[in-house]
Amino acid sequence: IESFARYGFNKSHSVAYAMIGFICQYLKQNYQLEWYSSVFSNGSANDQKELYPKIKELMILPDINLSKSDFYLKDSKIVMSLNFIHGLGERSVEDILKNQPYSSFNDFITRVNKRVVKKDVVLNLIFSEAFKSIESDKSTNQLIEEYFSLVKSKKGIPEEYRNLNQFQILKYRFDVLPIGDIDYSTLFKDLIQNPVNSIKEIKETKQNGWAVSLVGKIEGVVSKNTKNNKKMG
Repeated sequence: IESFARYGFNKSHSVAYAMIGFICQYLKQNYQLEWYSSVFSNGSANDQKELYPKIKELMILPDINLSKSDFYLKDSKIVMSLNFIHGLGERSVEDILKNQPYSSFNDFITRVNKRVVKKDVVLNLIFSEAFKSIESDKSTNQLIEEYFSLVKSKKGIPEEYRNLNQFQILKYRFDVLPIGDIDYSTLFKDLIQNPVNSIKEIKETKQNGWAVSLVGKIEGVVSKNTKNNKKMG
């Protein structure tokens, strides 16, 4: 302990950490947007996932016309960079930025260099909803169909991207833009007309011809052991 104390508790060591902590707290408190922008630009994936739900109201998600190669501030909000989308390399981002702005998805496909902005890049942009500002009336499936039509793909749409349901789209979106846990419950809002809270309530109100849909969300896991001392979840 004495040998460690000569290093671990010396004044210069303490002052250095105290100064860093003070400066960081000052910047976070007085330059909030700049601070969060820096965290997203330089922080770890875990830092970004943990931070996003807390400040999502301050973020503008990747936009094919607004986003640049780095995070930046616009109208008191933080614009996410194109580099934040998985699968977009430096060359593809440079080519996209060079041709901004785009008036439509068709315009984008026509003007980018297809040898650089390849299939996977375009699909990742689609799943990240980067085209939402210029193609708000088109669904993810419609944009995928339009892409393979515009590039005149001989094989057509690959099986894994055909007629995707909302679960698949959400999963792809999380893969290319991992900024939080997937909340599947949002997909059921329009499906649940008369929600109930217990099986007993279903039995009491059930009528002939009724179709009952059960939807649940796992919010915690309890580990228990059987009589034979085996784990049962």
